[in-house]
Amino acid sequence: MSFQHVNVPPPVNSYYEMLLSRFGRSSQESQHRDSARHMAIKEEAMHALELAQVGSSEKCDWDFWCRMISDTDKVLKTEKPLLKKSIAQGIPASLRGYVWKMTSKSHNNNGDLESEYKELLRRTSPHEKIIERDLPRSFPWSNFFDEKSSAQQQHSLMNVIKAYSLFDQQVGYCPELAYVIACLLLHMSEESTFSVLVRLMGQYGLRGHFTPYKEGLYEHMYQLDNILQQKFPEVHRHIETQGVNHSSYAAQWLSTMFAYRCSLPLAVAVLDLLFVEGIQALLQFSLALIDRNQATILSLSSEALTEFLVNGIFQVYGDYRQLFIEDASAIEISPRLLLRLSKQYAVDAVREARLHSQEEHMQRLNSELSEHVRKLEESYTSLEMEHQEVTRHAIETKMAMAGMDNQEQELRRMIAQLKSDSEAQIKKITEEYDAKTRALQEDKELLYSSNHTLKNQLEEVESALISLKMEYAERESEYQVTRRNLHTAQKKNGTVS
Repeated sequence: MSFQHVNVPPPVNSYYEMLLSRFGRSSQESQHRDSARHMAIKEEAMHALELAQVGSSEKCDWDFWCRMISDTDKVLKTEKPLLKKSIAQGIPASLRGYVWKMTSKSHNNNGDLESEYKELLRRTSPHEKIIERDLPRSFPWSNFFDEKSSAQQQHSLMNVIKAYSLFDQQVGYCPELAYVIACLLLHMSEESTFSVLVRLMGQYGLRGHFTPYKEGLYEHMYQLDNILQQKFPEVHRHIETQGVNHSSYAAQWLSTMFAYRCSLPLAVAVLDLLFVEGIQALLQFSLALIDRNQATILSLSSEALTEFLVNGIFQVYGDYRQLFIEDASAIEISPRLLLRLSKQYAVDAVREARLHSQEEHMQRLNSELSEHVRKLEESYTSLEMEHQEVTRHAIETKMAMAGMDNQEQELRRMIAQLKSDSEAQIKKITEEYDAKTRALQEDKELLYSSNHTLKNQLEEVESALISLKMEYAERESEYQVTRRNLHTAQKKNGTVS
């Protein structure tokens, strides 16, 4: 079965340690002293235990659960086989939330995660709109909550998802995480769910299933693939032969703790054992599913096999949680094997990352060369088009020049004709002008002659007129002399009146 993983991611544990350092203890520290809040939860659990025993007809080892609540660490160290057996038989429903909180030590911090949760709810998450839009339509509410409490539980689920997206911004919002949170909310308050979730993500290593590179998820799938090959080689070979990719089913199994498809009792059983065994419980449950369904798996091929591994493989258990836990507990996985596979995964991941890096480098070079070739082809195409355009333009120019030669010859002919016509016209005009000039000259001479004659006649008339005027003047003078003489004579004769 082929296994693929992404590039080796940058370290993220230090980031989560930094987040938890605000609460006094890191996810990797062993905790030897119980906090006041943890002690208060013990008291609440003991009270719940007392109430559960009163009038209970349920067959249960109450003394064991009393010891479990009183000294969880001691039971985990000294009575683990009995604890696993008791878990298979079923944790009393009223105690399950307390057992989960005490086993995970979710409230054993100097700081207060519950107060932090309330503070986070007052803020706005960058994923809030996506959560409000995506969760109501994608999450199978009816599989987890009854109709009466569905609205309130939906609100609580959204709150916890929003708060964690703010608390751990490298993880942000992951739809698969809703399945884990829903299982927790069935047994505790929002605030406690948030505290337990922080422990699951940190101490139990679940966070690596939801980080951007999903480095934890790929590592656990790698471990599962190798252990499957060791314990069930025939099944492993069949799945690989059918071309079924490991991640096509195992990624959903591990990231949702099987809760996306299995019955609610089985999903809760997974958490019951996981809080005790740690993250390897997910590998044990995965192998138990494959072991219990070997015959069916070997009978299916290709797409039908993938469909069965994703959706149908849980039906063999129904709601029978005890058998599911017993099968998982019966599959032994040594911590040494897990550690060896983790180291081997790290080496393979680095090697593959280098190959991937080289491949990316070659792809980048190839992409750059392809882009260069594309640009050259575009340049060549452009030059070819320009060449064709220049050739077309040259042909058109030659044709235009030939046409211009014809036009030039025609113009020359027209100019010659115009010149000839102009010369003829000028000659004609010149001749007409000369003729008119000569006629005018003759008229001028004739007029000159007539004018001279008239002038002579005028002079003669003027001379005659002058003579007449002089003669008139003389006659007038004689008249005046005569008149005066007459007057004088009359005076002398006394006849003047």
